[in-house]
Amino acid sequence: MRKKIMSIVAIAFLSIGFTVAQSGSSKFENKNPEEIAKMKTQKMVSNLDLSGEQAQSVNGIIIESETRKADIQRKYPQIEEAKKEMKEFRKSQQAEVQGILTPDQQEKLKTLKKPKRSKNGEEPKEEKLKKMQSELGLSDQQTKELKVVFDKSNTQREELKAKYPELEQAKIEMKANKEETDKQLKAVLTAEQYSKLQERGPKMGHRKGCEDCN
Repeated sequence: MRKKIMSIVAIAFLSIGFTVAQSGSSKFENKNPEEIAKMKTQKMVSNLDLSGEQAQSVNGIIIESETRKADIQRKYPQIEEAKKEMKEFRKSQQAEVQGILTPDQQEKLKTLKKPKRSKNGEEPKEEKLKKMQSELGLSDQQTKELKVVFDKSNTQREELKAKYPELEQAKIEMKANKEETDKQLKAVLTAEQYSKLQERGPKMGHRKGCEDCN
């Protein structure tokens, strides 16, 4: 439930997968690129029925990708501190939203699809409110209160961006890394396997599309 709420109010700025998110989960923390690649490759072999040759190629691609990610993390030391602040920020927003919605609305929120993101990866506030109002049956008062939450989140996001200016460049480099990795994987996998990879994405430690590179 909490993850669904976070997906509605989350700030795209640090949703980029250059931390635990893009690695798949906390199980990859404190693991080197080779160890992460082995875990991810095994998962892909199981889910995509890779051949021995494909598995070997995929393992090499993931090692290269994870090595680049580690290099970027070292290059931009602010990432970890920024991640901690964003985690606390999201917890605070999550609590605010839960306090506004009724239990029934919280249940409906589980299946609520997110509105399309704008070019900068953010969900337009107006679209979020409109969809939530329609799908969850928000009252005028609830809509007003959620608008305050979203307005505040926009302000806080800008403050975090100003505090950690180097993260924008880290985001660009991580996105380029993700795109290069996707390109290499697409060349190794069959069309059907690649399609399954995109669908299963987060379960195999691979974010679909890499926006959560954004």
